[in-house]
Amino acid sequence: MAPKAHHQQNCSVFHIRNHHAGYQLKVESSPGKLLPFQNNPTYLGITLDRSLTFKDHILKLKNKVSSQVYLIKCLAGLTWGCSFNVFRTSASVLVYAPAEYCSQAWRQSAHTRKLDTQLKEAMRTVSGCVRSTPTDFLPFLSGSLPPTTQRNTACLELHRKSQSPDHLLHETLYIRRTANRLCSRRPLRPLMENLTNQDYFPPPVLDSLKPYISCFTNSPPGCYMPSKARVQLKRLYMGHGRFNDNLYKMGLADNKNCVCGDIQSASLYHCTVVAPPCSITNTTNEDLIEYLCNSF
Repeated sequence: MAPKAHHQQNCSVFHIRNHHAGYQLKVESSPGKLLPFQNNPTYLGITLDRSLTFKDHILKLKNKVSSQVYLIKCLAGLTWGCSFNVFRTSASVLVYAPAEYCSQAWRQSAHTRKLDTQLKEAMRTVSGCVRSTPTDFLPFLSGSLPPTTQRNTACLELHRKSQSPDHLLHETLYIRRTANRLCSRRPLRPLMENLTNQDYFPPPVLDSLKPYISCFTNSPPGCYMPSKARVQLKRLYMGHGRFNDNLYKMGLADNKNCVCGDIQSASLYHCTVVAPPCSITNTTNEDLIEYLCNSF
């Protein structure tokens, strides 16, 4: 069998013994021409390493996803931003799909948090929330499942398919037991069996969001509103705005007292329920709505 010249050719080998870890193969592709040796080869889009930590693969994936997140941010805008469906579809195609490719292989890696930061940044951009928003709230406000839940769902789907006798992994996982094979530190089969006994979907709604969101959905409340109103609604859920309570935390106000003279903190609840502007200035509810819109 003759290799094709236009295909990338290299050779790699992983040794079980540590004192042979640096050994390099010498394979000739043609007379007098050796194949380049690669310590971390790429097979079917997955970068492998000797310890199967998938650190290099996740770092490459993180750099790729970060550039895609920048494209999502280019679509964001308080007044001219695109619709929520365009946001969510773009994030699914450009960010989530590449990030979850073959996630069953590296799902248990200790370096997945490096990738999760970029995925949560995409959720924050789609939802329109600020950086101070807790990351646990982002899946409910963006309509996207958490990264861990998406990987668990992929593992459960693989577990269901591998139980069929015709599947390629059925013999490896359930029948054949090779004694001279290196045992994995985190085997896949116990993980999949453990996931079947747990409920990961839908994720339970947090107590702070229950007054606004009853259950997890791909179309959170306010998703069909205009871009500016949608972003203001999400920030209203979190209590973010140009209130003295938040301005004082950012160092932009001398104190956090309310303009009504109350020494309590001028939070969103205080300004809209306890002492709304309409009760201070004897204005109408329309002025209260305008006041809230100007607070973002």
